[in-house]
Amino acid sequence: RALYADAAETYVWLLRSLDAGLTAAQSARITPHLEPLAWILPDEMLSRTGLVPLARPDREGKTKPATPTAGAGEALAAWWRSQDVLPATPQNERLQDHLERVFYARTRYTVDGVLDDRARVYVRLGKPFKVTKVRFNSQEFVNKVVFRQLTLSSFDFPENEFWVYDHIDESAQYLFVADLGYYRLGTANDLLPPQLRNGLTTSERGMRKAEAVVRTMEEIYKELALLHSGYAMRYQDVADFAELFDQQEILSQAELERDAMQSGRELQDVPRDLSGANPNTPMRTDLLPQLPHSFAQEMIARATYEDGMAAQRREEDVPLAFTDLYQDAERLPVIARPARFLDEDGTTRTHLFWTLAPEALRPSKRLLQRRAGEGHQPSNAYLLRLATVQQTAAFHNRAVQVNHYQLPVREAAENEHMPVQQVVTRGDTGQYHLALQWDQYWALLDDGQAARPGARLKVASYRFDSLQALRNDATVLEMSDLLPFYADSGTDALTLDNLKAYPFDRITTREPLGLYFEVYHLTYGPDDRTRFEVAYQVTRQKDRLLRADKEDVSSARTEYVGAARTAREYILIEPSEWQGADAIIITVIITDQHAGRQVERTLSFEVVDS
Repeated sequence: RALYADAAETYVWLLRSLDAGLTAAQSARITPHLEPLAWILPDEMLSRTGLVPLARPDREGKTKPATPTAGAGEALAAWWRSQDVLPATPQNERLQDHLERVFYARTRYTVDGVLDDRARVYVRLGKPFKVTKVRFNSQEFVNKVVFRQLTLSSFDFPENEFWVYDHIDESAQYLFVADLGYYRLGTANDLLPPQLRNGLTTSERGMRKAEAVVRTMEEIYKELALLHSGYAMRYQDVADFAELFDQQEILSQAELERDAMQSGRELQDVPRDLSGANPNTPMRTDLLPQLPHSFAQEMIARATYEDGMAAQRREEDVPLAFTDLYQDAERLPVIARPARFLDEDGTTRTHLFWTLAPEALRPSKRLLQRRAGEGHQPSNAYLLRLATVQQTAAFHNRAVQVNHYQLPVREAAENEHMPVQQVVTRGDTGQYHLALQWDQYWALLDDGQAARPGARLKVASYRFDSLQALRNDATVLEMSDLLPFYADSGTDALTLDNLKAYPFDRITTREPLGLYFEVYHLTYGPDDRTRFEVAYQVTRQKDRLLRADKEDVSSARTEYVGAARTAREYILIEPSEWQGADAIIITVIITDQHAGRQVERTLSFEVVDS
């Protein structure tokens, strides 16, 4: 583990070497590293770097050769820098996590040197929260299924593994089925031996085979339902039907024994198989609500449909890659909003507004017990360390700013948030990125000294990627971002320093808001005055999921006259303008009436009750 930092640096060096014009032999040394990387790259990066073939293996897990595009090496190195979840630390923990996953997968999930589907999921999502197997080896199952089918043996039931990632998403569940040792992503029906799925007819043999299918499904869903509720109803249905089989066997056996006693034969003369039933007894279908072959076929079709829908939900809801590197600390839920403004020197200044609920600072009992076991005692104050990292377009760190905040340990009221804090970064041009990392500690307080960090309790990170600097061109009308603020901030001499910024992406039906913005590069008229129009429109969305039934509830226009090429303005918006909406979109359009130029900004909110 001590060498992972060096390994990460070597790995990035290998990626960059793709741009150096490699020989075939050299490329072959790098390809094993590129294939697991392709599994976690978004489609845009796959196309940009030419690694699409490596992300699409065939049924044997083999991929076609990929030809990296020009500049792919540096693009991949930059992408990894963008994935650093703890940007204020000197190491890229996410990259090290990836290397560790790949190493684990290569040692556990390979067949003849080829990584199987378990490896793909493990590299993407990490260690599953729960794992189980359907073993098909209970004595009851063997007696009632395996020994009753002449063409069936225990070796016909494939090895399998069922992985569940409850901590990521309810849809994150994966069933792997082995084929000659290679585990492929499969479905519940893949656990049914082929000789059971064929020949489901109304004949006695066909109905016995259908019984075997039902009992096998009962065994499958009994295990899978323990880890995922999506299989619970199927398990209940097949278990109920299997119980009817047991009841008809008990009844048939009782009738045989009664007939034997009436004819003077000994009970031990009645034939029985290992389950205790008479193998020669015809199936009593009159005791069943449905013919067995029909029920088995319906359950197979139902499994095909439901597993297909589950796979579709998984594709939509589960992220391409997931990591949780906060191993020694808990997550701190921070809310943050950036707003860009143009500085006098032509560079972009970014104001970052953030807040959190004081109650969110409270560590869990589990974390308190862990820290106490490590010898750390609680303090009467917390220390928050915020590192703000400015990054270039290629995700190289350009500047790091560190701020400290001391907060008391106290009971917090419901829905209470600490006063909104502000951090300002300067000097950005072109495309840039901002990354923030909060670390929460017990505050160690010494008499007359500043607080020092004690045990780390919680951590949070936030990224604002691909921000574009505002245009520093006097011939182009430009505008800052719209910054929402509490309307009770007051409007006398309103500035960025004295307004109460509103960083949330939700608004209530009772909270009046204002929007602060700045306009740049206005032109003078013959009277040496600027003239511009501010128009705004509030669009209500009554169903924000379907994007249906939109209604423009209000719009307004106001003309302004000024003496400077830069104007600082605000708009007050009443809650009545979004009553009854699920979401609103606010658009502000600035028109320079002398030059005829326009610029606009848009802001959206979800509307909630509280």
